[in-house]
Amino acid sequence: PVVDPYPDSAYSFLEVGKFMLRSQLDCVLASDSGKTFDLKTRATNAIRMNTPRLSSKIDKMNGLKNSFEREFHDMMRGAFVKYAFQCRIGQMHGLFITFHNTENVFGFQYVPLRVIDRVVFGSAEMGPFYFDAGVKLLGEIFDRVVDFFKQPEGIRITVEANKKRRMLNITAWEIVEDSTVIGEARCANDEGRVLGPPQRWEVAIDTFVNGNPTSRPHDVVDPSTVDVFFR
Repeated sequence: PVVDPYPDSAYSFLEVGKFMLRSQLDCVLASDSGKTFDLKTRATNAIRMNTPRLSSKIDKMNGLKNSFEREFHDMMRGAFVKYAFQCRIGQMHGLFITFHNTENVFGFQYVPLRVIDRVVFGSAEMGPFYFDAGVKLLGEIFDRVVDFFKQPEGIRITVEANKKRRMLNITAWEIVEDSTVIGEARCANDEGRVLGPPQRWEVAIDTFVNGNPTSRPHDVVDPSTVDVFFR
């Protein structure tokens, strides 16, 4: 029998395409629903921007500065995509967020996943679609990079979005033992191994809604079909 080395830890596993994803679970609702949720701490804008005003406070509900409205707006633009992915991997209901600076806690907010999907992706239906399509596209990219290097010992990959051209810039390095490789770079925390010369690809992505190509934000309503192609 397989012995769990961490019996007191709670994880959720999710299979998407060729990936097996794991998420640690933070909390479970006290009711019999069995719903789990994640814990997040959210420092004030001044702390995140690394300004000298580390003691800046949230002192109002609405407004451009020092408000819960500003903090929620910043989360929408900079954090909700990764939060949505974390919740989906962990099959969690939502997030319990604590707002604070270096001295005080200013409040708490529970944000269900369906709210994140609506403000980021436009609807609760599109959130799961973007997650599924994005993870499966990453799997296709990884397959092609691995095939290119022909049974590599290891690969380092970076993915950068080119929003103007609606493309992904992929750069990959094979991790090799031979220190004489041209263009070598040392692997961090990996004594004696180096990176081979970089290999680069561009991946174009095309989206179709109900069979029609679209390159702009689109209101998708039921019943609609959305297809994503890459080349």
